[in-house]
Amino acid sequence: MNWFNTNPFTDFYVAITHLKRENKFPTNYMNSIHDGKTKKYFAVPITFVKNIHDAAVAYSSLNEQDKQEMEKLYKLPKIDTALGLSDENGYLKGEVKENIDYLLISKKNKKMIKTLYGFFDEDIKFPKLPKVYIYKTQEHIIKESIPIHLTVVFHFIGLDHKENKSEYIGEIYKNITISKAIEKLQKDFQIDVNFTNYKVKVMKNEEEEVEDLENIISSILIDSNELNKVHVQIIEKQPTIPNINYPYESNVSSKYSGYYGIRNEEEPNGIKGVCGLHNLGNTCYMNSAIQCLIHTTPLVQFFQKDDWKKDINLNNPLGTSGKLVEQWSQLLRKYWSGYSTISPKEFKFAIGEFAPQFSGYQQHDSQELVAYLIDGIHEDLNRVLKKPYVETPDYNNEPDDEWAVAEWNRYKQRNDSIITDLFAAQLKSKVICDVCHNTNMRFDPYVFLSLAIPNKQNSVSIYVCDKNYQNTKTIKINIKGKNIEEIIEESTKDICLNTNPNNFVIVQFGYEKKVEKIITNGKLEKDMEYGIIEKQDNESDFIVYDCLIKYASYRQYRIPIVFGKSINKEIVDEKIFELFKDTYKNNVNAWDSKTILSNKKIHEDEEDEEDNMNNNIKENQNNGTLIFNNKQLEKEQEEQLEKEQEIEEKKWYFEFNEEHENIIQCQSIDSGTFKYLYDRGLSYRYNQIDGDPVTLEECFEAFEVEELMDENNKVYCSKCKEHQPSHKKVDLWSTNQILIIHLKRFGNSNGYSRDKITTFVDFPIESLDLTRFVKHYDPTTPPIYNLYGVTNHMGSLGGGHYVASARVGNDWYDFNDSTTSKIEGTKENIVSKNAYVLYYIRKDIDQQTNINTEEFTKEEGNEVQEELTPENDNGLMKEI
Repeated sequence: MNWFNTNPFTDFYVAITHLKRENKFPTNYMNSIHDGKTKKYFAVPITFVKNIHDAAVAYSSLNEQDKQEMEKLYKLPKIDTALGLSDENGYLKGEVKENIDYLLISKKNKKMIKTLYGFFDEDIKFPKLPKVYIYKTQEHIIKESIPIHLTVVFHFIGLDHKENKSEYIGEIYKNITISKAIEKLQKDFQIDVNFTNYKVKVMKNEEEEVEDLENIISSILIDSNELNKVHVQIIEKQPTIPNINYPYESNVSSKYSGYYGIRNEEEPNGIKGVCGLHNLGNTCYMNSAIQCLIHTTPLVQFFQKDDWKKDINLNNPLGTSGKLVEQWSQLLRKYWSGYSTISPKEFKFAIGEFAPQFSGYQQHDSQELVAYLIDGIHEDLNRVLKKPYVETPDYNNEPDDEWAVAEWNRYKQRNDSIITDLFAAQLKSKVICDVCHNTNMRFDPYVFLSLAIPNKQNSVSIYVCDKNYQNTKTIKINIKGKNIEEIIEESTKDICLNTNPNNFVIVQFGYEKKVEKIITNGKLEKDMEYGIIEKQDNESDFIVYDCLIKYASYRQYRIPIVFGKSINKEIVDEKIFELFKDTYKNNVNAWDSKTILSNKKIHEDEEDEEDNMNNNIKENQNNGTLIFNNKQLEKEQEEQLEKEQEIEEKKWYFEFNEEHENIIQCQSIDSGTFKYLYDRGLSYRYNQIDGDPVTLEECFEAFEVEELMDENNKVYCSKCKEHQPSHKKVDLWSTNQILIIHLKRFGNSNGYSRDKITTFVDFPIESLDLTRFVKHYDPTTPPIYNLYGVTNHMGSLGGGHYVASARVGNDWYDFNDSTTSKIEGTKENIVSKNAYVLYYIRKDIDQQTNINTEEFTKEEGNEVQEELTPENDNGLMKEI
């Protein structure tokens, strides 16, 4: 047969020929990377590699006409089994280990795997795999799986020695070469040089040049006095071509916009109020907070005129002597003056000066930043020049209205600013002592409202595997309104050929993933973890073997397997071993060879024993000692039988405990014999809590639920004169013109770690009606609100990225640092599960107020005079 006909099978055959060769797949990168070079690899689970290798071996014996039989012979693993190693940002998880949890495959290997899957399904989409860059020298190997945010400052220096800077931030792996890094940034940001002839210098800092561009990025970052920053000089060498005018008309601020070569840091001619903010290095948390708060219409109106300066409190020890609010005012006026991009550098320095926690360039919480900013503006503009001491009397059963007014007046004696005018309101807090039943009432002021996200969970976590354990997955499934047959069918349809419920057993997992019980009544409980396991046979009476398998000295996983009751343990032991033995690492061969040698020794001993017995009989026939010697031989034979039994016992692969309610716990004896199977505990991301969707109204309902205060949360009782268990009820007493709602997505799920709650919260863009929650309001101005801003957090607790959405006039825009874009479409483009802080304005205020942008004009001297040279085809990296 001609294997090289021009049809899809040709590529398929090349792929399986490559993938079945262990010296080709996976690649030994130690031998394939040249010294001083960096190469990219992809991380995939070990089981996926093994299954692909086994499939290639199985398919290699068939021809093109056998295509339909191929998957019956060996079904390819589901494509999503290649996943599970990535974190929320798509990078390799920190806790996984090479050669234990995953292997690295080359770009060529990845292409061959895609060809393999594409042969059976042309439309299949191959998943995005986590990347690992490997740099090799004679002395060491450097692996990088998570990029850094590298800031590159391009210095464009003309013949007149005038210098213009352009700054870009991109994701770069530290172990790629400097030239590759610059080339990647050029591609990412579409940088063109407008000099006819130029030279390129890469600098360690603004003075010292890098000599070898084939060094890796980390080599220049070590000696740099600036965090993750590289300077590149583009120096003109010939007279410039005469300038021409270039029509710059973009209203969308973007990292791709501008005309690089003389680009100013601040870009004019944007839509007023649609302004990007440069990321100064992990400052997306600050930018997103600014880009929401700065669209608060009444606050913008306050700063439109210079009258606000009369409120500056220079002597408030809790303020910044007006320095913070002055920087805020400058930023706000520039933001609304028609720039499409500006730098918040001076404002960032002011924040860091008075709030050291926000100095530097570490990622922070956007909500904490906006809380500090609002409080800082309040203290700088506090009209109370000298705060008096205000004593808070005990509650004496006064009527709610009277007590609320008294508490508000006490608060206003010390706090009176534009912030209290717009944002501040009251919460009603009622605490009843469980011992003496004394009641204490407080009306506490608030500026933003923090709401917990209720866990309205109708889902369970289910681990599913087929009978051959080639396809396993952990899913979360909504069980509301579904019977057991529907749950099994939905859970198994992607990985099992036969989804008949009678072929499966449902088990409930408990502590340390042990099988706790077998589900026989068809009822699954919320917040529990279950397994749906395909039976190994068709017996209706079965036993679940809960196997703890050690695949390395300190590595193990637990897996349930179901056999019929009629099958004895010897057969079960062999069958489990066949399912999970590691043929890929040849450990089984070593095991089998020992067994063969043992059997050979037994056989040789038996032959020797027989020869000895015959000799003894012959030698002693005339001596009358035949009976004695036969007894001696019987004793020796019994000893030999015991030895054989001991050898037979060593052939067992598992130790089995006693049966309990059709469950038998067992564990492997030898740790070097079994393959790695992806652990169900790792296949589901437990650092996220994905509850069923809730509404913002349900968050308010949860906010009003009475809380028991006991154990470590006891409350001081003024009557008992000590901390006592109590019941606490908090209500929303009043609201103001502006309502900021903080969705508590970062919370403690246990005593030592924090989780991000990614539950989707559905919130209205218009007419958020809080009349049933707010206990006290003016009927002429009811608490009904319109949304005008959202801070979104994407990614995991330890990292991620903040962006904002805000309303400008009647249009909505996305703000991603310096990139802005108009939102076209429906509510789904604004409301998402990434929503973290919501900004609402009361409807009557929203209808009455608007921002007169004509009052905002660019300050003299800030106009950017663009003198642009013609475009040419000379790219940056041509010189490099």
